[in-house]
Amino acid sequence: MPNPHHTLARDSAVSVLNRARVLAVKAATHCHRQNLDPVDLLNARLAPDMLNLDRQFQILTSGARGSVIRLAGGSPPTPEAPDYAVFNRGDERDFREPARDFDTIESDLKRALRDLERHSAEPDFDVETRPIDVQWRGRIRRFNAPDFVMRYVIPNLYFHLSMIHALLRHQGVPLGKADFEGPPSYRIVSAIEPTEPHDD
Repeated sequence: MPNPHHTLARDSAVSVLNRARVLAVKAATHCHRQNLDPVDLLNARLAPDMLNLDRQFQILTSGARGSVIRLAGGSPPTPEAPDYAVFNRGDERDFREPARDFDTIESDLKRALRDLERHSAEPDFDVETRPIDVQWRGRIRRFNAPDFVMRYVIPNLYFHLSMIHALLRHQGVPLGKADFEGPPSYRIVSAIEPTEPHDD
């Protein structure tokens, strides 16, 4: 039986990364049509003390990758490998060189999705009883699996996706709520015809 915490985190991460890919493609198209330098868009911030768009994409991809590998019982190449950092970076030294185009962003997202695919099988790992450790700059954050997934991973995935959507929308990229939500998660099963009001 698949572990529900691993499955929930992985499926959430895949869904969010796929939505981020759609946003990146639309951003690239917007830059091309408006003859804009992608670097200007990637450097955009919502507030002076917030990380820019490029960093939001980086945090999203590394956080998705890092959380799922830990829930699968694996380990990053080193305890503080930047590509596996889990939503706890805030220093410019913690990031790769800034992207100069959205092709780089999309390549990062595709690589993260391939990494998640490798962890699609049921993990051979007792995630229910073992702690999940996330180390950064020598400090270890220790979680149990339910709190890690429900109170840390999923909120952070959607926070950074929200920031990406908001930044792009603020910079004029034509986006709507549907671009954030992704494909409908429902189907129409019936339609109720409106009725005329009547007096009793």
